[in-house]
Amino acid sequence: MTGVAAQGYDLQHFVSEDDMMHKKLVSLLLSTLMMLAMGSAVSGCSTIEGAGKDIEKAGEAIRDAARNASD
Repeated sequence: MTGVAAQGYDLQHFVSEDDMMHKKLVSLLLSTLMMLAMGSAVSGCSTIEGAGKDIEKAGEAIRDAARNASD
């Protein structure tokens, strides 16, 4: 019998290493995406005044959309 199991390798060990590697990779990817999103948000409104203007414009857009929907 010449196979991986015949050579004394534990196949379950390889599967769990692959699962751990996959989880670490997914975690790293999600962390990177979160950091990019946070960086974009911070650079988009770098001051409180800028954030206030962004919120005001969003409110105006919602108000206009509601008016147009009711007409």
